[in-house]
Amino acid sequence: MNNKPIGKKEDQEKPDYSLLYYPWLEDTIRVLMHGAKKYGRNNWQHLDEGIYRCASAIMRHAAAILSGEYLDQETNLQHTAHIACEAMFIHYFINQDRKKTQHSIATNFTEAPQSVEEVEGMPPFSTGYPQDIHRFSTSTADSAQNIDLSEGLLRQ
Repeated sequence: MNNKPIGKKEDQEKPDYSLLYYPWLEDTIRVLMHGAKKYGRNNWQHLDEGIYRCASAIMRHAAAILSGEYLDQETNLQHTAHIACEAMFIHYFINQDRKKTQHSIATNFTEAPQSVEEVEGMPPFSTGYPQDIHRFSTSTADSAQNIDLSEGLLRQ
């Protein structure tokens, strides 16, 4: 009979770092270290139009992969590690933008908006993308539509 106590830990909802592929994580950190040496530590946090520029960098690295180039020529590290860094930067910019927007909303309203007019007076959520990124056109055999996502309008 085993009377040894059984340990218990309530960590089911906590991040499970064992799911990470550590060689990828280490390469991603190497890309960050390269950037810190070249531009200064955390310099990326001060980029103008950060989301737009980082998304463009992701596309450039993805295009290199799709053309058969797996290692970045400057760092000799995989393009996937560069993509991971750029995705982290975008995550940071989105969180920073939400904090600014939430702070602005909290300081402009003492209680929840009660009318459409009050909501329209709230500052817009900025993604860092140029304004036209929210507009696109689509056409099918049956109809053509201009869609404006920034205002949630569908125009025919």
